[in-house]
Amino acid sequence: MKSFTLLFLVFLLSCGSNGLTTREKKAELYYSHGTSKLLDKEYTLALDNLLQANDLKPGDSKINNNLGMTYYFKKQYAQAEHHLQQAIDIDPKNSDARNNLASLYYHLKKFKQAEKVYLGILRNLIYKHQYRIHYNLALLKLKFKDRGAAHKHLLQAVKIKNDYCPGHILLGQLEKNSKNFEKALKHFEDALKGTCYNIPQSHYLKALTLIELEEYEKANDTLEQLKIKFYTSPYSKLAGDRMLEIAHKSRPDKKSWANLLPSQKKLLRELERESEFEKAYKASKF
Repeated sequence: MKSFTLLFLVFLLSCGSNGLTTREKKAELYYSHGTSKLLDKEYTLALDNLLQANDLKPGDSKINNNLGMTYYFKKQYAQAEHHLQQAIDIDPKNSDARNNLASLYYHLKKFKQAEKVYLGILRNLIYKHQYRIHYNLALLKLKFKDRGAAHKHLLQAVKIKNDYCPGHILLGQLEKNSKNFEKALKHFEDALKGTCYNIPQSHYLKALTLIELEEYEKANDTLEQLKIKFYTSPYSKLAGDRMLEIAHKSRPDKKSWANLLPSQKKLLRELERESEFEKAYKASKF
């Protein structure tokens, strides 16, 4: 997966607003509007509103967390670290803020600091996003070239949340690189049961693994579906290239070719494209 960062934005609930002071209500409004703008990637408006919320209610952990993330997206990393640390100092149980701080350290290549913060989050046994922490720790272990530890963290991630598809994809890639193709295929298939079904890379990795297992028909079907579903994606062109390779790998020899029906020969020619067929097999003289 391209992105490691797992950012947590926290909303204040408005259900208890009747018991708030006028100042607190204004802070909540600025906070909610700023967070909405942050989600919409309108970072300047988000910063303006969250700063006003912080002025009205400076001791709020959640406001500092989202303010820190606004600075993160505006690439003001010192300010981001300051507010995330503030969020943690105000509420040491704010594991979302800790996760964001660790992700900031990761982004800044302060890997040892990131690891220390992530490991601290694991001590919060009631934190509901522990599977993501294990995933991030796996990425760190890969930075340290410790594939064994990375594998263990990923297994723990998918054990906690079986449909966590980024964990399955990374596990699949590790198994595929180790030539454990059956295990890799299982993880890629599990990944497609989750939200990664809408990510073309997931389908492509599954197809590549099927090719390694010489299950060409299944691989071809997977690539064909990828081309149809993600026709505007760069993976569509890659899928077409792999389909040509499959046609060549699964091409029958001369004796087998002679026993094929004309309709079967036609299908093979169409799959390989006529020009590619002539180029690859011009010496066969069928």
